[in-house]
Amino acid sequence: MRNRALVYGGAGAEGRVFELTISDPPSFVPIVSAFVPPVRSEHASVYVPSRDGIIIFGGVDSAGAPVDDTWTLTLPELEWVGQEPLRTPGLPSPSAVAPSGACVTAMNHLSC
Repeated sequence: MRNRALVYGGAGAEGRVFELTISDPPSFVPIVSAFVPPVRSEHASVYVPSRDGIIIFGGVDSAGAPVDDTWTLTLPELEWVGQEPLRTPGLPSPSAVAPSGACVTAMNHLSC
């Protein structure tokens, strides 16, 4: 994606976005954003071309408790936007499936 790979996550004191540039030599640097969603690991994330953003969902927080929020990192602005959760009364939160995974279709190919 734009000659780089973006990685979000971390179970420490704060979640971060890192950029791995695909250049010579490659470099791995943190991306600074005005706001970062609550820290988590074992979450699902996927790039969505139609929104030009990365969506993250669920996972566990630094204390190991499940989280069920959803965030979009807009590109190229690198701004986080919280998404309203979809809830079905009487059903458990999807975060109960942590560790999470995600699949996306692109040009009739499935990637997981």
